[in-house]
Amino acid sequence: MDYQKLPTTQETFHFLRFCATIKSKLLLLFLLIPFFCRAEVWTPENLPMPYLQNAFHHVCNPDGVLSPTIEDSINQKLVDLEQTRGVQAIVVAVERVEDADTYQFGMDLARKYGIGSKKQNTGLIIILATKDRKYYILTGEGLEGTLPDAICSRVENRIMKPFLKQGDWDNAMLKSVDALVRYMNGDESLEAEKEEEEDPLVAAFIAIFVGIIVFAFIAAVQPKRRCPKCGKRQLRKIQQTYVKVNGKWCIRTLWRCSVCGYSKYTHDEPNNGGGIGRNTSAYPPFFSGGLGGGSRGGGGFSGGSFGGGSFGGGGAGGSF
Repeated sequence: MDYQKLPTTQETFHFLRFCATIKSKLLLLFLLIPFFCRAEVWTPENLPMPYLQNAFHHVCNPDGVLSPTIEDSINQKLVDLEQTRGVQAIVVAVERVEDADTYQFGMDLARKYGIGSKKQNTGLIIILATKDRKYYILTGEGLEGTLPDAICSRVENRIMKPFLKQGDWDNAMLKSVDALVRYMNGDESLEAEKEEEEDPLVAAFIAIFVGIIVFAFIAAVQPKRRCPKCGKRQLRKIQQTYVKVNGKWCIRTLWRCSVCGYSKYTHDEPNNGGGIGRNTSAYPPFFSGGLGGGSRGGGGFSGGSFGGGSFGGGGAGGSF
């Protein structure tokens, strides 16, 4: 036997200590796996509400259940619905909700935010919890005549549930929203609340006053850039519009040189100071119309606000 090849006592000790360290780390990793894999359990208190930051975001999708394309499509449909029919709708797509109870979660959410207008009570909440395998459509008290429980149940059973059983969250929510919107658009009694009429003299005075300030602001403060063609610092911002490029909303700005006539477009993210209304010319941020429902928004891509609507428990839900 070749004793020179046998490990020494010290080498054996280091090897055993190394094995013990590896074993303890593997055990710790095994114990932590459930924490890494466990989905967030959402409550009305910790659920983010994008609509409050941007009135164009009716979809709450913190777990990424819905694809960005479908989320954008649903957002646009619900923006149009609010502007034409006055229905304030919120779609919640998550993995888990508190106690796996989508009905109670929806009612608590409705009470917390007062979704829908206080006058018409036409709020709508659509909830999907994929890992709880639950869903619910909740209607405000003023919407129960347009979307009675039977209609909500029909949409769920014929449209939503078949897609959910296939794991197709995108089509389940998009097609369901489409069907519900068709029902609401077919009800001529639903209409967006009109702004209260102002005194004509007061309105004219305000318009003239604001116009003078806007003109002075644009003339004196509007930033100028150096023209790449003639080199003069006379490249002015002419117009801004809200457009969608490669699936993302952005601000398209038209610049024009007042000396040589050179023009160019730039595209910027919505939150870097572009205070504009939808498809309008550029105005100073604090005078521009919001993109939210009606003319309630502030400047630029302003957040929305809920009107204090109430829910009486109407709607339908189930599991898949």
